[in-house]
Amino acid sequence: MKNLITLALCFVSLNCFSQDTTCTMIRLDEIIHFDYYTNEIITRQETSGDITLSINGESILCLHLFDDKNMQRTLSVRYTNGDYLSDTVKSKDIVLFSTDSVETVEISKPFKCH
Repeated sequence: MKNLITLALCFVSLNCFSQDTTCTMIRLDEIIHFDYYTNEIITRQETSGDITLSINGESILCLHLFDDKNMQRTLSVRYTNGDYLSDTVKSKDIVLFSTDSVETVEISKPFKCH
């Protein structure tokens, strides 16, 4: 169960490169959206709480959790068919890819590892 979200989000296939890919980096105090192909930053915004990302249509989300410290976050994923998964992952430096059936990803504010 510990790696359930990681396995669910780590759907890496050739489809990932043929579909629209949204890239988001979550840091301790900011959200950075950038272009998947050029790495150009599109937007930056400050954050201090929980984050909800909506995935448009059949897009793929490339999610980079980069907290710089040994922290954890709870990820909750809602799929277009109504299924829902939730798990806690280490967020020091991890990149996850969604499947094309993900509707929203909720990311908790960081908390210390036990």
